[in-house]
Amino acid sequence: MAKCKVCGYRLGDGVTKCPMCGAIAGSTVAGEISPELNLPKYFCPSCNSQILGEHRYCPSCGVDLKEATKKAENLKTQKQEFAEEKKCVNCGAVLTPNAKFCPECGAKQEVIPVEQASKEPAISKKLKKESKNKQKQGPLTTSGGLVNGQPETPMEAFEYEIEDGKYVLTKLKKKYRNLTEIVVPKIFSVIGNHKEVWEDYDPAEDDEEDKYELIGAFQDCDKLESVILPDTIEIIKEAAFYGCRNLVSINLPDTIGIIEEDAFGYCSNLVTIHIPDSLLEISYRTFGCCDKLTNVIIPPSVKRIGVAAFMGCNLTNLSFPDSLIEIGADAFSDCYNLNFVRLPNSLEKIGDRAFSISDNEKYRGCLQIENLFPSSIKEYGEKLFDETDKVKLLTIGRDEDDDEEFLDIENIDTLELPDTLETIADNALFPIQGSSRNLICCIKTLIIPESVKKIGRNAFAGFYIERVIIKNKSFNKEDVRLFLGGGYLPKELIIGGQHIEYSLSDKIFFRALGYRF
Repeated sequence: MAKCKVCGYRLGDGVTKCPMCGAIAGSTVAGEISPELNLPKYFCPSCNSQILGEHRYCPSCGVDLKEATKKAENLKTQKQEFAEEKKCVNCGAVLTPNAKFCPECGAKQEVIPVEQASKEPAISKKLKKESKNKQKQGPLTTSGGLVNGQPETPMEAFEYEIEDGKYVLTKLKKKYRNLTEIVVPKIFSVIGNHKEVWEDYDPAEDDEEDKYELIGAFQDCDKLESVILPDTIEIIKEAAFYGCRNLVSINLPDTIGIIEEDAFGYCSNLVTIHIPDSLLEISYRTFGCCDKLTNVIIPPSVKRIGVAAFMGCNLTNLSFPDSLIEIGADAFSDCYNLNFVRLPNSLEKIGDRAFSISDNEKYRGCLQIENLFPSSIKEYGEKLFDETDKVKLLTIGRDEDDDEEFLDIENIDTLELPDTLETIADNALFPIQGSSRNLICCIKTLIIPESVKKIGRNAFAGFYIERVIIKNKSFNKEDVRLFLGGGYLPKELIIGGQHIEYSLSDKIFFRALGYRF
């Protein structure tokens, strides 16, 4: 019976792929293993890389796992035989009994005077020489660990902590900040951050709680162009890659469940990002001000897009999954090239200024909205399209002419809002505030369901509506006048099943505006 050359597993007749390590029969290289198999996970005693399934040799460093385990157990036994463990005089790491130099910091094991204890760790001449040679040779590597086929950047390049048994990468050390490529070692589960004293902190004027600021592990690494993350990463914390202005490429494995706020803010050269299927929420300003970010595919797992999540990006088309429940305030504001948005029927809330722009001079397009009134919608925020020159509502119909008006849609016979809707905020559907342009859209009948409790001022100021039917009895004539824009009342108004009669003064006033009842 043949054996796998990678892990030693006995292969039955006709078996072409090892079920333990994924290697093709006759190959000496491990292959991919289906995540559906409930195989054991453990770490190599030699290089600490994670191993899935039974292996005779470590896929990363090639060590004989049986022998390495024996050595690790013997070392543990030796440590237990000593009442007091021998520790490094400089960094406190546990040493073997006869160690003359610390394998962690390189310090020679002799008594260090108290006045030198806080200084930089003593590094042997041999280690210094090796470090210099590695820098001359190019990217620093570990002793064999691979991530996506690329050698890992060595642990000595990072500062890290261990939280709940997981390694958290907190900082790229200063002398390695000129690296253009980083391959994060597989031992890490979290890309984190650390605290530093705020450079402008003034104890005479600032509170003690403002003394420190949170700095991402790779924050402001201007030279960094490429990052390869292993599939052991579960969390990317706040500001982790903030300000990496030359970052062009980074992979986000499907093991990532949380990406915190500002994680990729101001990554100005990031063009494409693949959001992992494991992510449930895109947080506050996660990709804010990524000027060149053009391509984003939002997977079905995402339920919420946070405040300003993609603010200032170069997006052109957006199609959301049917799982999406909420779009936060300013989520896509200042996306000046955005010209098409399809909203899913699962959507319940659109936040304030979600698709607004702040500088009309930069916007030359026409924003086309498909399904502006999703069947599950509950709330519209304020000024959704503030300062956006033109809006087309594709589900209602459109005018093919390139009109100069800001609301370029055909007349609507009947618009019945979904019965999930509860709130429409001030100016919600009115693109340009205070515009004096003539409106070209007329809604013959607008039906507002009983579920709607509030409609803000100017909410429908971008429409001319002849007939309004409101099923909720709590509204009155003045409410209607305000949400229509304040300049007119509809020809026919029905609230709670009752026709509302207009007074003579109402008729005289609106006739003066050129309106006939």
